[in-house]
Amino acid sequence: IYDDSMEIVSPGKPIEYITQQDLIKGVSFPRNKRLSEVFYRLGLVEAYGTGIPRVFEIYRESSKMPSIEISESVFRVTLFRNISENKSAEKDSFTRAEFEDIEGISKSKATMELNRLISEGKIVREGIGKSTLYHWV
Repeated sequence: IYDDSMEIVSPGKPIEYITQQDLIKGVSFPRNKRLSEVFYRLGLVEAYGTGIPRVFEIYRESSKMPSIEISESVFRVTLFRNISENKSAEKDSFTRAEFEDIEGISKSKATMELNRLISEGKIVREGIGKSTLYHWV
């Protein structure tokens, strides 16, 4: 886990004939069919091949899409911070509560993101308490 991203790494690679585009489309072939069936029957797997397409759907309007790396020794998916500064930037100034609504995130996540944006010099905070406003620089 990094400040701007998170990596999910699996040793090895998908079955040889599955491409990156296949993964994004939801193509899935389990390596161990019996084990995957047990997980499915136990309710530990919702459906095969849905995870990566759902991630890409979530990022559909994001400025930075997830990346997939497939090599001989590793299969890595990198998820980038998914706060759409473009949505919030449509307003010159906003409150924390407005930021929550615009971004569709919780109060604690909004506070974290606002503090990050302040530290990166992208916004400034004005006021204290409930009258606090944030302005884009």
